[in-house]
Amino acid sequence: MKQKRRIISLVMASLLMFSMTATALPPLEMTDMTEALYRSNVITPILSASLSHSFEDAVIANESTWIPLHDTEGTEYAYFVPLCNEKGMITGFSVIGNINGNHSTLFNRNNTMPDEFAMAVISAYQNRNTGDKMIYSFPYAFIIGQEGSYKRVYANGTIESVTDIQQYETNAATRLATTPYEIQDVQLDADADNVYAMLDHWAVHDFVPIVDTLNNDYIYYGGSQNWLANVGYSQDVFQACGLTAAANTFHYMSQYVSGKSALYSRLNLTKTDFSYFQKDLKDNAFIFDDVIPGIPSVYKMEEYVGNWARYRGVSMTAAKSANGWSKTQYRSHIITGLNSERPVMLLTGFSPIERLEHHWVTITKFYSPAHSLTENIIVVSNMGAKEEHSFDQWYSTSSANYKGTIYFN
Repeated sequence: MKQKRRIISLVMASLLMFSMTATALPPLEMTDMTEALYRSNVITPILSASLSHSFEDAVIANESTWIPLHDTEGTEYAYFVPLCNEKGMITGFSVIGNINGNHSTLFNRNNTMPDEFAMAVISAYQNRNTGDKMIYSFPYAFIIGQEGSYKRVYANGTIESVTDIQQYETNAATRLATTPYEIQDVQLDADADNVYAMLDHWAVHDFVPIVDTLNNDYIYYGGSQNWLANVGYSQDVFQACGLTAAANTFHYMSQYVSGKSALYSRLNLTKTDFSYFQKDLKDNAFIFDDVIPGIPSVYKMEEYVGNWARYRGVSMTAAKSANGWSKTQYRSHIITGLNSERPVMLLTGFSPIERLEHHWVTITKFYSPAHSLTENIIVVSNMGAKEEHSFDQWYSTSSANYKGTIYFN
């Protein structure tokens, strides 16, 4: 275990830097000294061992800042643990179980930038009303409140009312309570995915949830280029993958990024609506070259997206990869984009990954799975479906001069 693996012991007033501005983070409530010692002497070493697999540079925040997490029945079963860098900036968080002697790591998230999701959860808890509890619904939902008044905390800092708390029911507390681990068996526990970055609304039925009203209200995971055939552009289906990746991006940003609502030109999100939205893009912005089909580079994508942004009166600035980028540079670029609530579009040329070859897709999440923490996985929207692919294989086997990533601010 590296020397960097240690615990912050300084007072949290100097801990936090958020959006590159120092902000005080006062200690949260501590029940008693026994609890403090238990967190420090028992739980922290277990979490530290789990983090050492992929987050060796993360620093665990002082135990006094941890937030107790409950299930929807009111059972306290886990802790929200802020993670920091060496300068005390909040860069992520872990969720670790705390019931019946079980301290399994449920979730890890950390990156090199200030983490808005972690800060949003901390802020909501610090500003809670008397009697409010922080509910954690595995794996991504944090809800603050009490019976009759619940609000969900989102990664971009917004808090929205929850009308049906039962949709966040979790059996995590029951699972932890009925399958306890001995402490010595958990010290090298790595049962959690290491999530480096994700859109706040990345999940199925949440990311661009297009409803097919003619097919029992089936919900797609983003759009499909094939749908252009339904609106008079059959001849362009084969080269419209980039247009569709952009369409996914436009809709997502219109919903969740301030100042971008005009990017989506339709009132609803049925398959028919989205198909005509793709037609809008084709008619007004994505005028394909007769010589070179589709969108062959991130520079051409920047041009087409700029056409649509100007047409809709929206300011858009590209953050794009460059030729010759290293694996680390691509990885950092994707993580930065997703953690800024920007879908990241991925271009692939020649590749043994059949579903990605000569194709554009939209990345929604970047993580390492619990069973293989050295592997990097991207979750993408591809042809209206959620897929997972190896980022490592994409980088090492795809053609070097015909690949790229791009997102927009």
